[in-house]
Amino acid sequence: MFNGFLTREDMNKGTRYDFIEDGSTFEIIETTTNNIYLEDIEGRKPRVFSISEFLEALATKQIEPHRLITPRNILSPNRRAVMEKRLVYVLAHERLIHQGMIEGEGITNEALKLLKNELKETHPEFALNMPALATLSRWKAAWRVHKRDTDLAPKHESRPGRKDPRTVQHAKSFIFNKYLSSDTKPSIRAIYDLYRAEAEDLKNRNKFEDIIEERHFYRLKDEMNSADLEYAYSDHSYRAKIARTLSNEIVIPYPLQRVEIDRVQFNFGVFFDDDTYAGSVSMYIAIDCCTRVILGITVEVGNAESSKGTLNLFKEMLTPYSDEMPYCGVPHGVVLDNGPGMANQWVYRILEQLRITDPYWTPPGQPWKKPFVESFNDLLVDEFFKKVQLKDRKGNSVSGLPGFLGRRSYKEDERRRQIKVKDAACMHYSDFLHVLQKWLHQYHLIDKHPSLGMTPHQRWMQGNLERPILPCHYDMHLAAFHLFKQKKKHKLQSRGWLQVRGQKFSSQKAKDLYLECCIGIPFGTPIEVEAEYFDEDARYITVSVVKPGDSHTTSILVPNRNIHRMKSAVSFDEINVAPVKRRGICTIELDRLPKRKKKAPASRSEEGQSYEENLENNVTAEEVIEKSHEKFSQTKKDKKVKDKKTKQQGRKPPIPPKPSPDDEENDVLC
Repeated sequence: MFNGFLTREDMNKGTRYDFIEDGSTFEIIETTTNNIYLEDIEGRKPRVFSISEFLEALATKQIEPHRLITPRNILSPNRRAVMEKRLVYVLAHERLIHQGMIEGEGITNEALKLLKNELKETHPEFALNMPALATLSRWKAAWRVHKRDTDLAPKHESRPGRKDPRTVQHAKSFIFNKYLSSDTKPSIRAIYDLYRAEAEDLKNRNKFEDIIEERHFYRLKDEMNSADLEYAYSDHSYRAKIARTLSNEIVIPYPLQRVEIDRVQFNFGVFFDDDTYAGSVSMYIAIDCCTRVILGITVEVGNAESSKGTLNLFKEMLTPYSDEMPYCGVPHGVVLDNGPGMANQWVYRILEQLRITDPYWTPPGQPWKKPFVESFNDLLVDEFFKKVQLKDRKGNSVSGLPGFLGRRSYKEDERRRQIKVKDAACMHYSDFLHVLQKWLHQYHLIDKHPSLGMTPHQRWMQGNLERPILPCHYDMHLAAFHLFKQKKKHKLQSRGWLQVRGQKFSSQKAKDLYLECCIGIPFGTPIEVEAEYFDEDARYITVSVVKPGDSHTTSILVPNRNIHRMKSAVSFDEINVAPVKRRGICTIELDRLPKRKKKAPASRSEEGQSYEENLENNVTAEEVIEKSHEKFSQTKKDKKVKDKKTKQQGRKPPIPPKPSPDDEENDVLC
């Protein structure tokens, strides 16, 4: 701004001035003793001013020195936030000057006190953390030159070689997904070429401001690759910090792009409703790394890790919790633990059936490669098992689940640990499931996740708008879970039914399949087929057979005759123990229950001699027949009756009673 004094440097050749009237910019091309010659930098139109005219134009602000005004839209979000924070202090100081409460442009201790009192009324949050006197003076001096807001913004290169945090975060996510979570282990140079191609595309679309150089990329790889050593030689708190740090630094852009699966066992035992001890609790957990939504969680008691629990977890991942929490879907890539329940042929087949083409099993001793689910396991212990609040109807409350013994110690003997868990157990299994369901509801819908700044439900719905999730349900993938079959072949009957594990399955399609396969055999003869099923769902099975004349296998889905209309799955064990009735049982009360009369047991005849015995005694056939006639003839029956009468006659007669005196008188009178 012109201050009334024009120096020789202000009239040097090449100095530029802005004409306020038309907004044009002129550059001095020549200066003489009396005149100044200027030229338009765009249209190359010359102008000539005398020294007095030029000074008058500057005094009346018709001409101003040319300034390079930095556009506000090129500021990054972080720089803009810092600029707006500094501007609050500077403008508040300017208001105090115009009100006459502060004299001069400088900031003194008294001015700092007045400024703090002013901010308490207008911006209380800024008055709590007042910057130092020297810092405020530096901000005011930078703003006082041109009075532009952008002068308060920090320089873009605040530290040499410092990159934008989002750019570094994207590079770390790329290293984690393409290099550390890959079984093939490609060269790091090839990974960097892929990263640079993707980063340049994002930069062209104004997603990022910069690209990580190759040397910096290698250094990030080394830092993340050394986490396994730090994880192996550190305590639990530091391990939790590593998992929490990695889960915050790795960015997954869309839901279902990466799902991590793990099994964890707790020092916590439960009882069944009949007060019999069930065992210690273990959980199979699947978490979506983008939204932190729990896609599935299955609880088992007293069972070791098995493929059955993992398959049940996949079934839960395809089934939504409720209309309020519709979290389900087939993930694009999964990261699994290396335990026996997840690294087996059944899990390989279910991944192939669901078309999950990017599975990864973490190596032994490297759980930090699945940081999202490891971080959730720590959250489950700290906020659910230790801090959940339980209340009863009388108003009594307790903090934490009763009977929880803290984290497991692998140095402790397994048998002694189980005894301690059993002695401390005091909670029923049904109550535990109810409390867990309530806590998951609060986790998804109420509490904000610190890494997201919103609830997992809000992030799920936001991701669904960015990239819509295809509708999915377990019933759409029933055949994918039919992985088990018995060794024996099953018989498909002519009416289209067959029996598998005590249950009958039938349908019209099965009947049509029989008609197509019974060529060359008598109608009604059963044909051999293969039946595949899922232990936890007895509603449907898959029947497979090779038709006559075909080289490929034909498979159909056959429903259970009794329970195929049930909405929820029922296992074979449950249905065989307590079969589901198709109709209800009518109960009627009577005054007296009718009883069936008991029949007298039939008399058994005497057992005759065998053929071998008759042959040894030289008994002929005629003699055997004659003995039989004697045994069952009428003469023998009469003999039995006669013998009975003879026995009765041979009994002593009863002794008559002694006559009384009255009886003797009566005899005389007669």
